[in-house]
Amino acid sequence: MAFSLRWVLLFELLTGRKPYVGDTPLATAMRHGTDPTPRVRDINASVPMVLDEIIAKAMSKDPASRYASAGEMAADLRLVQDALRFGRTLSWPLRPGVAPAPAKTVSASRAPKPATPGRVAPKMSAIQDDDDEDFGKPERDVPAWASIGLALVACVAVSLLAVYFVLNLNRPRLVTVPSVRNFSVQETRTALERYKLNLRVDPDKAPDDKVKADLVIGTDPPDRTRVREGTTIVARVSAGPAQVTVPDLMGLTPDSARSQLEKLGLVLDDDLDQANKPPAKAGTIVEQEPQAKAKVPREAQVHVTIQDDSLPPPQTQRFDYTLKVDLVDLRERARVKIEVEDLDGKREVHNSRHSPRDQFTVKARARGEKATFRIYYDDRLVKTITQRTDGQNTEVTP
Repeated sequence: MAFSLRWVLLFELLTGRKPYVGDTPLATAMRHGTDPTPRVRDINASVPMVLDEIIAKAMSKDPASRYASAGEMAADLRLVQDALRFGRTLSWPLRPGVAPAPAKTVSASRAPKPATPGRVAPKMSAIQDDDDEDFGKPERDVPAWASIGLALVACVAVSLLAVYFVLNLNRPRLVTVPSVRNFSVQETRTALERYKLNLRVDPDKAPDDKVKADLVIGTDPPDRTRVREGTTIVARVSAGPAQVTVPDLMGLTPDSARSQLEKLGLVLDDDLDQANKPPAKAGTIVEQEPQAKAKVPREAQVHVTIQDDSLPPPQTQRFDYTLKVDLVDLRERARVKIEVEDLDGKREVHNSRHSPRDQFTVKARARGEKATFRIYYDDRLVKTITQRTDGQNTEVTP
């Protein structure tokens, strides 16, 4: 019965409830005697089947169906412990070759004899045989100290298994981190939620020549890593291709300009414009867009204008140009500088601090049929707008 009570304690640890519950102590005791032995897996399905069978055997109401000794019980516990440690699969019964011990029968030669009158006490001079001295003493197959030791081993094993299952059965399960490369942040969040994982976005974006801006480059831990449900996954977001500085191409031939641009990963636009801008040398570049020192992504195109002496010289008449500015893309207060370029060269027409979404108008008188306005936020070129007298205006954002 002592072994059975120990296993009742393990039953409570694994299920969180007693095996028998009654309204009163007497009702509970009656259920112990009448109700069938409950199964752990009926309450906690995460308990291994073999451990469920061991508990059922130890709690059996039939003493003959219980473990015959503490050593037998401890052996089964060691098998379960080793299987859990090394990931082996067990089946019940653990030792199919061992059949239950048959009930003992009394042979005819050992049958009790009819009672016969006997002496009340032996004579003082009588010598008793050894067999007579052992008569009535229980036979012991195992020494008492060994039984106690095995019982202690079984108790320790029960305690260790109880601690293991209480600590581990309710742990979150392992899942595999999915690949979210080229996903948006929202798509990444949805993909991780399917695996019960949390998302944290790295605030520092990283340049990447293959992943577009605002898409996910990768995660930490990386994809295909095994983690527990509820783990926080950090996503790194792309800032887009790395930015390069446009070189100064003025005065170069198209071939020389193409060679310089290719070294930086930029492309020369094959659609060349021609203009007559004395005293430039024929066949050399007199205009470029984007301008020198502008920041552009790799593989961006640079458009140039070539000096052509055969064209008539440009008009020298001055025109009034009006630029309406709406700072919708300004994220924080900054100094806004605007310069205009015409046939006379470049000059500053506006320089002041502004807040996001400010609106204002800039007027400039420029020589020639077009004027190019460049807008800077804290000395960073953000937009180029070319106005023409014929109304065919163009706008370029680096």
